[in-house]
Amino acid sequence: MKLRLLITEKCNRKCMWCQNQHWDLAALAREIHFGEYSEIMLTGGEPMLVPEVVISTAKKIRSGSQAKIYLYTAKTDNWQAILSVLLFIDGMSVTPHNQTDIAHFEKLNKILYGSQINKSLKLNLFTDYEFVIEGNLDMWRVKRKVWFKTKHIPKNEIFKRI
Repeated sequence: MKLRLLITEKCNRKCMWCQNQHWDLAALAREIHFGEYSEIMLTGGEPMLVPEVVISTAKKIRSGSQAKIYLYTAKTDNWQAILSVLLFIDGMSVTPHNQTDIAHFEKLNKILYGSQINKSLKLNLFTDYEFVIEGNLDMWRVKRKVWFKTKHIPKNEIFKRI
């Protein structure tokens, strides 16, 4: 079973298509036991606004679970924080929202490309936008997606909060 785990409601954006606007986030059930999950996706709001919470949550999960842990983020401007977080998780999924995000991603990609990092890396590019990305994307599994405009959690996942 997969868990989508809300670790913060903080966000630096006001996206009109944000999935969270369709949920009563305060009413989400809390999760403190992680042993039953095979995969846990750390999400928000924007998790990289609180990288220390991402790290402490990953440590907590690791203490009681063998689940794979993935970070879902759009914020890649603080590459030092990303590198710190990657020490505690199995991978990340990056979803740029605009051309500024792409510029930050390109810098992070250059840093990661020169490293010996062995993590699962996904890049989600929404078909609503025509992003041009410079640099080698061989490390990334690139997915082109349509932005869901309504509440959408895949059937094999549950959504809870920390």
